Amino acid sequence: IHPHYLFNTLNTIAGMAELEDAPTTAQMTKALSNIFHYNLHTTSQFVSLSQEIAIAKDYLYLQKMRFGSRLNFSFVVEENLNPDQISVPVFTLQPLVENAVVHGIGVREEGGSLVISFRPFGEGCEIEVSDDGVGIEKDKLAAMQRALTPEGGAEGLGIGLGNICRRIWQGYPGGRMELESGSTGTTVR
Repeated sequence: IHPHYLFNTLNTIAGMAELEDAPTTAQMTKALSNIFHYNLHTTSQFVSLSQEIAIAKDYLYLQKMRFGSRLNFSFVVEENLNPDQISVPVFTLQPLVENAVVHGIGVREEGGSLVISFRPFGEGCEIEVSDDGVGIEKDKLAAMQRALTPEGGAEGLGIGLGNICRRIWQGYPGGRMELESGSTGTTVR
């Protein structure tokens, strides 16, 4: 299916939902359209942090519709950080958020919370995604932490996390990813 067909169809559905006074359906359709558009039309290797935050918010909005009160989230941007002025590798944030929802919070019957934080770090920023989900088993965590080093080469991390890790190494000399987890909760930084 041609991407323009998808966007046009989603926009038609959103418009129809607005005409039918179904604002939630309209907003969900717009959020999905934004994600598709970003995914298919972003050709830059780097984008503004504000663009990444917007896509993560659209993703979480759709997940909130799915999980309802079982999913809570917040974005914390430190005052002295301007997301429009920070460039990050494209598709850095949404896969981290998705991992937290799918592997941490979504598997818990009671759900959980997610905090996405941004703070200045040198000339760039530190991004932290923390959940209070099920955590990562100790042996698996140790293997993942080894893979997050240049020596580990991001092997065995999965497509999303592995790609993010490699792009950080390529784009930021000395850049790194850290992973912490216990019996509950996981933090990726």
